[in-house]
Amino acid sequence: MMTLLVWSGFYYGGRALGLPPMSIHPVLRFILLLMFLIDAAYLVIGGLYTLAKNNWGQKLITTGPFLFVRHPLYSALIYSATGALALSLYSWSLLVAAVPLSFYWSWLVTKEERFLKEVFGEEYERYCASTGQFFPSFKNIEDKFS
Repeated sequence: MMTLLVWSGFYYGGRALGLPPMSIHPVLRFILLLMFLIDAAYLVIGGLYTLAKNNWGQKLITTGPFLFVRHPLYSALIYSATGALALSLYSWSLLVAAVPLSFYWSWLVTKEERFLKEVFGEEYERYCASTGQFFPSFKNIEDKFS
């Protein structure tokens, strides 16, 4: 619900401030929109599939989308959905909504991450050091594929 409020606030706030609508070439807009939607599908479908395949809650999952981010479902909402919505509504101000949403969702998952640290201990702490919470750590991606 808070995410919808943030999106609405940034969209209507941008309109109230008279910010110009997003004006990008239709082909580029289509490519970007497609990229956001593919990313969201990978994060959501891949995340749910990986969780189901690995007995959700039984062991620490570090494969699939979890190889890159600790919370792929939230990441899809924060970045992919925000980007797709901004492109769909031609709103530059909506892109800025990703910043407060990152802070909000980071605050929300604090309890979840504390629980995972209790359950998985040092293994989860190493995992946290090698992955981003919602956005991939490019330094660590290079390490994983080299």
